[in-house]
Amino acid sequence: MEHKIESLTALFITNTLPFMRITSADEAVSNLETNIQDEIENTFIRIENVQNLKLNDDIDSFYPENKWNKFKNETWGYDCLVALRNVEEILKRTKKPISQRFIKDVANYHKNEWASKVDSINYKFSEPTYKKYKDYKKYEKLSLSKIKMLAEGFIVLFFEKHKAFYMNYIKWIKNVDNLFCLKKNNEIINFSYTEEEYNTLKACIDSYSDLKEFDKSSFLDFVINILSILDDISRSRLQECEQIDESAIRKEVESFYSNIFDLPAETTGIMQGDKDNIIWLAVNDIMECFEFFRKKKRLTWKECKSNKGFKAFMNNRLYIHLFDIQSNQFILQWIKAQVIRVNNDYGVYINERAHIKNKVWIDENCQIGKCSIDEGCQIKNCNIDDDVILHKKVIVDGVVIRQGSEIGPNIEIKGIKPVTLCNGNFAGK
Repeated sequence: MEHKIESLTALFITNTLPFMRITSADEAVSNLETNIQDEIENTFIRIENVQNLKLNDDIDSFYPENKWNKFKNETWGYDCLVALRNVEEILKRTKKPISQRFIKDVANYHKNEWASKVDSINYKFSEPTYKKYKDYKKYEKLSLSKIKMLAEGFIVLFFEKHKAFYMNYIKWIKNVDNLFCLKKNNEIINFSYTEEEYNTLKACIDSYSDLKEFDKSSFLDFVINILSILDDISRSRLQECEQIDESAIRKEVESFYSNIFDLPAETTGIMQGDKDNIIWLAVNDIMECFEFFRKKKRLTWKECKSNKGFKAFMNNRLYIHLFDIQSNQFILQWIKAQVIRVNNDYGVYINERAHIKNKVWIDENCQIGKCSIDEGCQIKNCNIDDDVILHKKVIVDGVVIRQGSEIGPNIEIKGIKPVTLCNGNFAGK
């Protein structure tokens, strides 16, 4: 669960970094800032060397004061570049003679004021924001202006300077599957896409002319389109997650428990009213857990109910409330049989006497004894012995936790195969 891909744009940035030989946040931030500063310098030079046969200072000569002032008032790096390009573009389009005084003003500003301003200019690409841009586990909506800044300032201007890396990068992009997965520590993490989503992205990629020579304009449009499509897919998934039919899910959970606990009252010794109450309590537990996983982990109901660990946890919720209301010998034997069945069906064992709070994620391949697990814990590929205590927000993956151990709160332990043996106390943060 902790490796779930939420942001395809962040995944794209993360996968792009190796092609740019970038290994740290400092390198990434420096790359973008240098790219933008260099491009502004080049734009200054082109303006100062503008060719206009009618260049003069007549009263009717063209002086783009509004656009020039907008550039001078900008405080963000990429916005400065866009504003200065607008100045250059309007100079190209005008049919009037260009004011020689304007060109001199630009050259003077470039030499003096810009040289001091460039040291204090801000960028929307600090180390914290960079980490957000590449955090594929959490979706952050990208505005069009941010997409353009990342596409040009970070990616395109880099490959314009390092064209030797360009063809390998394009070859990687041409494999559409690469844009939906991450290879990390010998593990492949996939984003589950629809056929329509795949085809939309493939059409964009197939339409790009794989030129032997780098073409900045077409490559920039290409990267902007890719990032826009990836952002749309990520955002649509978030909207799907937010729009749920709670009543339908509740009915599905009720049906799940009714099918499991389909025993006559004369056999169980539990009256129908008490039986209905037990199911109601178990359903409430699962709805509370799902709401937590949905908001905090961006999990859909389909993803939850298809997970074998979650199914085992659903069974466990029923046992908890059965013990509270009725603990006759028949019920005790029935619960033990259910625990064995769940282990056989799902490969997940949860002792019927385990004290597990709500809002706990138990993933697949777990064997959990008679222990105590507090809220916010995440457990995957673990063996947990009896009399273990996991305090709040403990994350364990691939470990064996021996009897009597006490771990947390707020600690993460990941084993390196073969599994790590944990004995004793582990203090959290």
